Amino acid sequence: MQSIGNEDNRNRMISKVTYDQSEKQPLLVNKDNCEDIKLRYPRWLTFSILISIPFLHMLSYILSLYVIGQYTYVYFLEEKFPGVPHSLSGSLSVCNVNKSSFAYFIESSIQQTSAKWAIYTNLAFIIPSVLININLATYSDVHGRKLFFIVPLAGSIIKNILCAVGMYYKMNVRLMLIFYMIEACTGSWVATLSMSFCFVADTTTPGKGRSLIISLLDGGVGLGAIGASLLSGYLITWTNGYHYPEFMAVIIAIIPFLCVLTMVQETLPISRRRSNVSILQNIQRVFDCYRSNFSPFGKQWVFVVLIITFAMSALTVLSRASVDSLYFVSAPFCWSSITIGLYTGIRTVLWNIGGVILIIVLQICTTDEVISLVGCITTTATLIIQGLAKTNLMMYIAAVSSIGCIVTMPMIRAIMSRMTPPEKQGSIFAGVAAVESFSSLFGTVIIGIIYDSTVTIYRGLTFLIWSGIGGIGIILSLILIMENRKRPAVNQTSRSNIVIKVDSSVTGE
Repeated sequence: MQSIGNEDNRNRMISKVTYDQSEKQPLLVNKDNCEDIKLRYPRWLTFSILISIPFLHMLSYILSLYVIGQYTYVYFLEEKFPGVPHSLSGSLSVCNVNKSSFAYFIESSIQQTSAKWAIYTNLAFIIPSVLININLATYSDVHGRKLFFIVPLAGSIIKNILCAVGMYYKMNVRLMLIFYMIEACTGSWVATLSMSFCFVADTTTPGKGRSLIISLLDGGVGLGAIGASLLSGYLITWTNGYHYPEFMAVIIAIIPFLCVLTMVQETLPISRRRSNVSILQNIQRVFDCYRSNFSPFGKQWVFVVLIITFAMSALTVLSRASVDSLYFVSAPFCWSSITIGLYTGIRTVLWNIGGVILIIVLQICTTDEVISLVGCITTTATLIIQGLAKTNLMMYIAAVSSIGCIVTMPMIRAIMSRMTPPEKQGSIFAGVAAVESFSSLFGTVIIGIIYDSTVTIYRGLTFLIWSGIGGIGIILSLILIMENRKRPAVNQTSRSNIVIKVDSSVTGE
């Protein structure tokens, strides 16, 4: 009981803060106690290698995702309707909009089966991956960074090898659920990106340099997704099959794995590692921001509204990939795998690069809350256009209108960070990351169920229903704007960086 009391006293002393430092000064930095990390290679080479690791991991992950998705479509077609001709595009050779035709019946049946399969695979991925990615970054503070670079890359390599072998021998596709779980239990590309951020935090000081490297890491992940979406269709067509593109995903994942083993050094000295804590304690920290005493800068209900808005955006933007592919290969579009890859690549470029440009422009004349609203509006409009689309032109209009879809999530992060005391920034970002992972994966399952239930009624109905979620985000963003206008602007300089004064008699230092 005495130790608990001492811990409470320490927490109370840490909470006594003085808002008189400029934003450029780091928090809780004691230069006498911090060890300098001597990089093995020049900084430009070290960070070039670091940026390439999540880029290549994402490239491998998305390439495998597209290849397995299209292979699954053909597998179920051959299983349920043997002898029916098909192309490597993953769609029937006869793409007929006549609902009374046998081809239309076959296509609808395979669409429903593939949608159900997407639900099962995402369920196999959702539970272990969310738990792993909530705790993995925290446990790297205990066991070091390098181990948690190796584990997710190894998991992806094993999963891709097993899937490629399974495709070659025409293994029952249902057994791939086990392969998905292997990758999920090792964290996948999300864990690799988290470790990259930790590496940057270990080897740089707070400031513009660190921010630039973090931005390049995020951009690299986006480029990996774009490259994979463009590459998948061509590889399937050129190799006249699916197992060779999947082996290509293996090779791509092996490259960063070897880089980690041979070139990435451990950046967390033993003297700076903290004591171990339980999984339950880690999970509890994720939800600290929704408690009434979390922050003096924002109301509890505002945090709740912000995280719900973030979840709505993650649901509408990040959970559509599997259903989009099924939608594109069906009538009236009948797109090939190459066309799907090109379209997805164009849209991803607009989301990432266009979104960043949009944020830069809008920040000149408006607030983060308004930019969040713009993101919700563009997302809702895009989903409505896609749901009503009957021609390729309408689909490309939907792609162009989606330029602001991605901006809501970074703006919500910025708002929540602004409302959070500096000593609690880690817990706020952990909580947001957990919601992002859960919303993306859970949303993929739900949208698959909706598509399976409505594909025979109206193929675009799923996107019209999904646009309702975007509408909820619009309403919540309007509430945030009104709340922001009711209170006077906070003096950012006076609270931007907080010096945390700790009584050495309490901490024992």
